[in-house]
Amino acid sequence: ESANIISAELNARGIDRISEYPEIKKIYLDEYLFLCGMSVTTANKVHFSEKFSLSGAGIGIGLVDSGIYPHQDLTYPSNKIELFKDLVNDFQHPYDDNGHGTSIAGILCSSGLSSNNMYKGICNKSKLFCYKAFDKLGKGFASDVLYSIESLANLSKENNIKVLCLPFELLSHNTFIISCFDLVFNYAVSKGVIPIVPSGSNLNGKSPIMGIATLSNCITVGGLNTANSIIKPYLYSSEGPYGKLAKPDLCAACVNVVSLNSDNNYISEKNGIKLYPSKLEVPYKTFTGSSISTAYISGLCA
Repeated sequence: ESANIISAELNARGIDRISEYPEIKKIYLDEYLFLCGMSVTTANKVHFSEKFSLSGAGIGIGLVDSGIYPHQDLTYPSNKIELFKDLVNDFQHPYDDNGHGTSIAGILCSSGLSSNNMYKGICNKSKLFCYKAFDKLGKGFASDVLYSIESLANLSKENNIKVLCLPFELLSHNTFIISCFDLVFNYAVSKGVIPIVPSGSNLNGKSPIMGIATLSNCITVGGLNTANSIIKPYLYSSEGPYGKLAKPDLCAACVNVVSLNSDNNYISEKNGIKLYPSKLEVPYKTFTGSSISTAYISGLCA
């Protein structure tokens, strides 16, 4: 509603007929967006002491991604997955057939149970509200993503959702799609929710930043390579500026960061019956990409 658009599946004849209605201003094709490993604190060269009490307690985080695998670091000692909505396969229970969403959830809220607190999330006492809008290949329609963001904004007041972690990018200059995101981000901000997005995966240099990362009403996060003694921008982290905007707004480590592994073959239900996951032989793996730095900054904000 906030972007004033309707999403529909139509064949050629349907498009032809609906275009005759005077209420229809314009018709656009939907577009895909795309999902863009050392502990996250080590990668960012920070040390939180045991006396450090900031944990994100009481804060809700909206996550639009490929889902969340019910990893024991997210379900014990308390379940961090407060809400799971599946816009791809319409399953009722959490799963992740790509693995990206689980890695982001781990950076945010992992209890560190499987690693004796070594790979603990930044805001490990926050609650996750996840919309699965991306499929097993890491592709998600703009319409599904816009719907997810607006839905999370509408849920924000009663669930104290303050942060939207949106670790994906638009790899086109589609001004209409970008304008829709601008409207939906404005709507989220009006509800007191902060949209946080990655700068993108284009090679850095000569201002290759594009898409939703260029909007002024979100925090745009770039990636740093801190794997060696010299800290430098990650090669596949887009840089600004964009017009008069200094983008990205913030940067964080995103190379070889350890987070939660997932079983991408696990499905959470069959014929309406809930299925339970088997224990992972390898609970963690390393990830690289500006999505990781986006999750880190989202966790700090929480």
